[in-house]
Amino acid sequence: MACLSLLNNYSWKLRLGMVALFMSLFGAIIGLLTDARRAEIFASTAAYTAVLVVYVSTNLGPLLPRQVVETPTSILSTPF
Repeated sequence: MACLSLLNNYSWKLRLGMVALFMSLFGAIIGLLTDARRAEIFASTAAYTAVLVVYVSTNLGPLLPRQVVETPTSILSTPF
C-alpha cells in the first residue's frame, strides 16, 4: 500500500511526507507488536525506509504532461 501510494503522487513534498508517515507507523507497529529490542526496531525501520526511498527517487510514477517525450514522425518514416 505504501509503495503504490508513493508512485501515484506528483508532489515531492507529499511523497517525502508520506515516507515519514509510513516510516513512523512501521516503527510503532513493530515496537508494539513484537518483543524486538530498540536496535532491531531501528534496523528494520531503516531497511523499510530505504525501500520506500527507492520508490520516491525513481521516476516510476505517473508522467507529468511536461515529461512526455514526443518522437518526431520523420524519424519513424525514414527507411533504413
